[in-house]
Amino acid sequence: MKNAEVMEQLIKKEVIILGIANLSEFCGYIAENMTPGWSAVGGQTRSAYETGPPPDFKVLIMAMPCSGPSSGSAVGVSAGFAPLSLGTETRGSLVYPASKAGLYAMRPAHGSVSAKGVFRISRSFDVIGLMARTPSDVNLLAESI
Repeated sequence: MKNAEVMEQLIKKEVIILGIANLSEFCGYIAENMTPGWSAVGGQTRSAYETGPPPDFKVLIMAMPCSGPSSGSAVGVSAGFAPLSLGTETRGSLVYPASKAGLYAMRPAHGSVSAKGVFRISRSFDVIGLMARTPSDVNLLAESI
């Protein structure tokens, strides 16, 4: 297995990589009625601010507590596991989970961050995006990639 180019850039800058978060495989395009933020490996991603047992399926769809392929990355930062994270952005798949997790997110201009080695739905539209608790942390990550 080989790292994505953006990960190699972070490693060269001596950024400590903690791991890969739960994510919706293939940007959530496995099934037409797939629950956003669900993974066959990790199950349903839940907000770090949500307590108690998981809601039933109908409530989950209505509430969308943490949605999108980048939901695990967003929850990891909001829960305090890491100060910042990367995700993919197609049509809100980075910005929406970040907003639900109380984070700042940035969708860089297409082509400004290498997506080589990252699964994308559209090569002409998808980008690698950034999430963090503060704007200054988003800026630090942006400067690193």
